[in-house]
Amino acid sequence: MVTSAGHGRRHGVCVRLQEGQMEGKFTGAGGKSIFWQAWLPDDEQTVRGVVVISHGMHEHGGRYEAVAETLVGKGFAVYAVDHAGHGRSDGARGDMNHLDEVVADLDQLIMLARQRHPNIPVFLLGHSAGGLIALSYVTARPRELAGLILSAPAVDISVVSPVQKRIAGVIASVAPKLPLVPLDSSLVSRDPAIVEYHRTNPLMVHNKMRARSVYEGVTAAESVQAKLSSLTLPLLVMTGTEDKLVSPNGARMVVERASSADKTYHEYDGLYHEIFNEPERETVLADLVDWLDSHV
Repeated sequence: MVTSAGHGRRHGVCVRLQEGQMEGKFTGAGGKSIFWQAWLPDDEQTVRGVVVISHGMHEHGGRYEAVAETLVGKGFAVYAVDHAGHGRSDGARGDMNHLDEVVADLDQLIMLARQRHPNIPVFLLGHSAGGLIALSYVTARPRELAGLILSAPAVDISVVSPVQKRIAGVIASVAPKLPLVPLDSSLVSRDPAIVEYHRTNPLMVHNKMRARSVYEGVTAAESVQAKLSSLTLPLLVMTGTEDKLVSPNGARMVVERASSADKTYHEYDGLYHEIFNEPERETVLADLVDWLDSHV
């Protein structure tokens, strides 16, 4: 079954693959074809809330299927985008291009979800660089959300000196797609199956982080840090104490600086970067469901 995915700004078409699952593409802000997918309760009239997922660097939205299935079982509709250069979206692999375009693409998916589920609370969930994108979205756009969920948000850039930032900026201007920073797959999770997936799955990005993506990330993190006090949404922040890819200090910074009257923080002892893919994932998912249940 093929149906229109919206009106107004062009969202393309979406395809219902089977009961409870849908996918589609739209033309993104940078002119690229952007892939998205959704997991839905069998009876969409029973949807209690919508969760839109912004994935991290070098992964894709489909990696959150287990999270989505858990939430669907609790009455939530879940939408996930593949950012430009990732998964099944167009673009040079791993190149998120200009972050404002990525944020605009995320906005398109949120609008699409709103159109399909009018008058239903919408939550935004961002992991790692996807958390930085989510924060960039909520601190720049006034669209009303019911809450923001962050998993290991890539906000702390204290290890980057001003000199290193200037060098990264020069490289990004002359060779934006140059592979620059490696990502160690062994640090994403303590689950060997997750590490193997990260290393071998064709939808994952296996090259180093590109120069422009690194520079855009550092610049965006600086901008977000300066705006955290303007954040007033209900907030759930989650991180693992043994995250070696993104410093847990970023999560702590968000909680400390946000002006949200309603904020919850979970720090999981011993967990690595991808807390939804750790052996203790059921505990993490239970905390997520409990928070969502209390905010619909």
